[in-house]
Amino acid sequence: MLVLLARSTLSVLALLLIWLGPAALPARAQVLPRPVILKLIRERTKQAFAVEAEIQKTQKILVQVQVIAPFAVPNVQTILSQEQAVLAQIQAQINLLTQLLANIDAAFAVNDLIQKTQKQIDRLQRSKKGSGKQVEIAALQVLVAALQAELAQIQANINTLQAQIVI
Repeated sequence: MLVLLARSTLSVLALLLIWLGPAALPARAQVLPRPVILKLIRERTKQAFAVEAEIQKTQKILVQVQVIAPFAVPNVQTILSQEQAVLAQIQAQINLLTQLLANIDAAFAVNDLIQKTQKQIDRLQRSKKGSGKQVEIAALQVLVAALQAELAQIQANINTLQAQIVI
């Protein structure tokens, strides 16, 4: 029974080391490319399933320990708590990565709208149509400014999320 307990403890520590990696540094230098984010999500999901399997094993051991060696129950409960904490950390990273991906997609969409609106402004400025042209140009310029403000907010969100992600 104690051998199982020792194995579980080592499993928790191994999973934590795998999760943290050799150099667990926040990703801050630049925006992570979409394929890297998707790869990290897949890796974290695999890790979450592995930790969940360990939790299930530990829960089975806990039931056995309660019958065979009640004095060891607190130790098994501690291991179970550690495993659950690791799972919560992995799930939090998956959530951050998913939010990062959504924000990056939003940034590209807003940037695309800015470019299209700017092209529309350029076309209007080159055209020689009536006096309503200046009003339309002004309205489009206000729209571009609003979109640029939105893009700046999204970029701030990306920086905040990325600072919390461990790669």
